Amino acid sequence: MKVFLACAKGMVDDQVQVVRKDVQRYLSMKNKKTVVVVPSGEDYKESFANCGGWSEWISRISKGIDYTTRQQIYNAVICVDIQMGKATAGIVEKSVASGKPVLYWDQQDKTMKRVASVKVVDDTNWQGGWSLNLI
Repeated sequence: MKVFLACAKGMVDDQVQVVRKDVQRYLSMKNKKTVVVVPSGEDYKESFANCGGWSEWISRISKGIDYTTRQQIYNAVICVDIQMGKATAGIVEKSVASGKPVLYWDQQDKTMKRVASVKVVDDTNWQGGWSLNLI
């Protein structure tokens, strides 16, 4: 199982690694299988340049298929913030629409909550103008 960890661009790397380990531990215990957690910044560095732009990168995360394995690149999307920017909102929207699990990781409670959708709060704020609707 491979999951995309949607972190804000400004999130400190030490905090990203703590959240990554917490999410990996939680999902591994819950699913009884190996879980690979890839922070958004790592995926961005590795694949964005080859995607051709934001729309293509968003589609790769939400619906992409690995060429060699023919499996989804990511089995789920995990958000670590309720508020988010335009790119993460696009990933959430496309993932929900395609039936991919999208979850919110509550860093305080160390629990997961399902995401129903994303709503626009301020479309002029590209870094934080969208918000998750939780189930």
